[in-house]
This record gives sequence, structure tokens and C-alpha cells, in this order.
Amino acid sequence: MNKILVDTNVLIYLVDEDSQFFKPARNLISDTSLNPYTTSKNLSEFLAVMTRIPKNSLSINDALTVIKEFNCHQGV
Repeated sequence: MNKILVDTNVLIYLVDEDSQFFKPARNLISDTSLNPYTTSKNLSEFLAVMTRIPKNSLSINDALTVIKEFNCHQGV
């Protein structure tokens, strides 16, 4: 299994269904030959982007729920 670092942008694409990169990001995370992981910095950047930019606006609780869901999927 190949270990890959998942960047903040990929995390954002995983929840932004309007993005042209939504499906590729989902496919990447679903690939069973890969072992995705991320860093605390990527998670804090995700929180900042998803809770502060009006277009993406999630509540902090919703954004934290998404992060918990990342953790349940193959170590992301």
C-alpha cells in the first residue's frame, strides 16, 4: 500500500460537490491501493477555509464533524 499525503485542497474538494475536482478527490480517497494521511496543519487550514470563506461557510461544529469523518476513512 502506498502512503500519500492529502493536501488541504484535496480535503476541501472532498466536501465541495460543486468543484470540478470533487469526483477525482473522492476517487483518490477511495483507492484501496493507497493509504492516505494528512497533518494537523492541513486540518487547521481546512477549518479556516471552510468556516471563514462565505462561499464554503460551514459552522465550526459541522467542519469538525467532517474532520471526524475524514478520520474514519482510511486514516485521512
